[in-house]
Amino acid sequence: QRYAEGKAERLGLELRMYRGEVEELNGFIPDGSVDAVVSTLVLCSVEDPLKAVSQVMRVLRPGGRFLFLEHVAAPRGTRLYSQQRFFD
Repeated sequence: QRYAEGKAERLGLELRMYRGEVEELNGFIPDGSVDAVVSTLVLCSVEDPLKAVSQVMRVLRPGGRFLFLEHVAAPRGTRLYSQQRFFD
């Protein structure tokens, strides 16, 4: 967080970071008020991924960007699938 804040300050950008349940953004982030949403390895851990993405799209301004990094499960029966299940 400190890195992002410092970088934004050096670039003269306004940065606001929010933490919380992505499915519950209704209470504190208005529609179309966000330039960008960054999400890393999150959607696999939320109860309702569709609702989460819907909330992201709701808060983004027209032309806003949703930047995300996710992982997916390997096909069943593959070695990689077995390895992924091992860590669950």
